[in-house]
Amino acid sequence: MSAPVLNGARRAIGVTLVLAGALLLLATLAGYAEGPVWQRLNGREDFSRVPLRRPVAPGEPFARLWIPRIGLNVMIVEGTGRQDLLKGPGHLIGSAAPGATDNCVLAGHRDLHFRGLERLRPGDVIQMEAEGRRLRYRVEGRKVIDPSDRAVLASTHEPILTLLTCYPFRHIGPAPRRYVVRARLESAVPLASRQPDAKAGPFLQRSPHGDQPLPASTKGLLPAPVRSWRCNGSRRGGGQLDLPV
Repeated sequence: MSAPVLNGARRAIGVTLVLAGALLLLATLAGYAEGPVWQRLNGREDFSRVPLRRPVAPGEPFARLWIPRIGLNVMIVEGTGRQDLLKGPGHLIGSAAPGATDNCVLAGHRDLHFRGLERLRPGDVIQMEAEGRRLRYRVEGRKVIDPSDRAVLASTHEPILTLLTCYPFRHIGPAPRRYVVRARLESAVPLASRQPDAKAGPFLQRSPHGDQPLPASTKGLLPAPVRSWRCNGSRRGGGQLDLPV
């Protein structure tokens, strides 16, 4: 084969590789842009008028989450599939509803919405706005577990909130372990109005009656059977958590 032909072939291969890389980069950017767009479109969802125990379709807004310690203020999506977790933290379908006397499980990317979970400490406050109520949780503990450990998904018979993400946080590629934050419900009060209240947070409103003792709540559904947790890694090296698999 002559030199001109070889040079032409090399140029063609080089152009093909560059185009393939550009397309992959565009796909990555498009995926990461989906979350902010979805949050912006659904960020004004008013949960003060939502009836209790309403059905929520996968991929739809589920609740609001605010964690002051790490500056997190996001909408939670129903479901924990690949596309769901690009939108925001996801509620594990089949786990309890927020505020129910059982285990409410939320999962998220370690390099997106849940990248600050490692900064949470026992005693920190987590708040949610869901089903017409403002819920206040208090962090009790944190731990690192193996992907096959399903104990944190089990029914608790207590109003518990479990946050899950992959671990280590700065690991490149599929993360080998899971990071768990466990919090307990302290209070649940009706949402009054959508008027902002700085003391209650950027989107959580104070009830005119103040915080009240935790009322009895309907027991949530048990988590769906999970064999293991697969952390495939997000498009830039980590964070995708698929539940269940």
